[in-house]
Amino acid sequence: MKIEAPVDFAQQRRNWTYRIDSAMPRWDAWLEHLSNSLKGFDQWRPTVPDYLLRASASLEAELERYLEMAMNHLHDLWCIQAWLSFPEQDFIDHEPLLMNLLTDAMARCGRILSPENINFLPHPIEVVPTQDWLNYLAASEFGRELLQSVEEEDELQEVVFESTQLPPLPRETVFSSSVRSLESAQSTYQHHLRQKQLINRLRAVLKRSPFRGMTLAHSQVATSLNECETAHVALG
Repeated sequence: MKIEAPVDFAQQRRNWTYRIDSAMPRWDAWLEHLSNSLKGFDQWRPTVPDYLLRASASLEAELERYLEMAMNHLHDLWCIQAWLSFPEQDFIDHEPLLMNLLTDAMARCGRILSPENINFLPHPIEVVPTQDWLNYLAASEFGRELLQSVEEEDELQEVVFESTQLPPLPRETVFSSSVRSLESAQSTYQHHLRQKQLINRLRAVLKRSPFRGMTLAHSQVATSLNECETAHVALG
């Protein structure tokens, strides 16, 4: 019988971090390239006859679609990168939740991380701060429309830590089974509250993204987080 080697989650996280760090500058350069292309069309459009404007509509629509997708991809990669940077103690205390979340998110983003796709993207001249992503969008009319569509997001509700202390429990043997059951329920609920608090911190990352408040129809990380919450935080 074949015995599978145990998964080294710390090494897995390092591998994921390397893949994210390698891909983000290429998607950054792609976003800048698309923005500059749309900016060129903005400047060209007032100078040409309607016939050429109609002929260019399909290409411009494709550029806009790819720009919006690149924005979504950068949002996802930025969020995963932030999750991977959570304190080590979180991975010790909540390894199943965090590893399941990251495994799912990385799988959903597999296409945008694959070398076959990344190799077609331009190489960045230099690494730029994430604030430049918004500056890229602001360079074109379509990008400015995206920026103007930002909606105020609801505040996250804090996890209320209700008292989980138990009253003095009887120690007679006849009650031992029921006492153990109650103490187990207490431990389960305390763990549930800690998991909920972690989910709130993970969700707060999405709200700190450079693209927060924008329409992110192609984003994958929110789905990963919602499914992770359903799987790990719901009480039976």
